[in-house]
Amino acid sequence: MQNKYWYAIYTRSRFEKKVKSELDLKKIETYLPLWKEVSQWSDRKKIVEVPVFKGYLFVHIDLIKEQTKIYGTKGIVKFVSFNGKIAKVNEKELNWVRLILSETVRPITDVKKFVAGDKVRINSGPLRDVEGIVSRTSKKLVQIYLESIKQAIYIQVNPEILIKC
Repeated sequence: MQNKYWYAIYTRSRFEKKVKSELDLKKIETYLPLWKEVSQWSDRKKIVEVPVFKGYLFVHIDLIKEQTKIYGTKGIVKFVSFNGKIAKVNEKELNWVRLILSETVRPITDVKKFVAGDKVRINSGPLRDVEGIVSRTSKKLVQIYLESIKQAIYIQVNPEILIKC
């Protein structure tokens, strides 16, 4: 029987990639969602990969057997927990994050029909059946809230393919 589940861990500020490398050396399966961002220095611009969820890294482990390996890694602060209990991350939501990050951005025409608190589902395209709660909208973005890690990710979708649940 396999007891491996996904868990989120807090890392020291700006240590996500270092912690991932250390855990990879320990043969622990990790997932660090990254996206590309343009950074401006005084003399140049550079495209860099930055964590989608700053200070978070996801690990796929048997908590009982491998928890000590995690705590023995430099840069790790603690497991994400709620009410004193280490929280499992919904694998379906992590797969949605992977899918969202693999998609090209689409322009948004109108997000006015969605307000904070609306539960929405994408009804077509490669993100079909992704669900989330709208935490806010702007002219170009719909912010979707992922329940299991209590975090939000901005995604751009055409409102024509969103439906309220």
